[in-house]
Amino acid sequence: MDAILKNIISLRAMLESMESSVGLSELNENQKSLYLAGGDCRSEGNIITTADLISHPFTSSMSRPTFFRTMKSLEERGLFVNSGRKKTGEFILKPIA
Repeated sequence: MDAILKNIISLRAMLESMESSVGLSELNENQKSLYLAGGDCRSEGNIITTADLISHPFTSSMSRPTFFRTMKSLEERGLFVNSGRKKTGEFILKPIA
């Protein structure tokens, strides 16, 4: 058990370091989950859909209000941008600056 705990601690430290190096440390946990879900389910041209994001394992436990507040906050940061192909529900995932 002690060895497993040490491995978990080591992995957590490594993950936090990696998140920091790509700018994810600036985001809260919900924003990270939604942004990473977008990275996982994006299609050609970095297109992501609200439907795919809602059903993703990283976000499926979020309440709908939290999901949409988080989505709006990522839009305000410029990380999710409306694709222009549809009025709503389709976005382009932008890199963290």
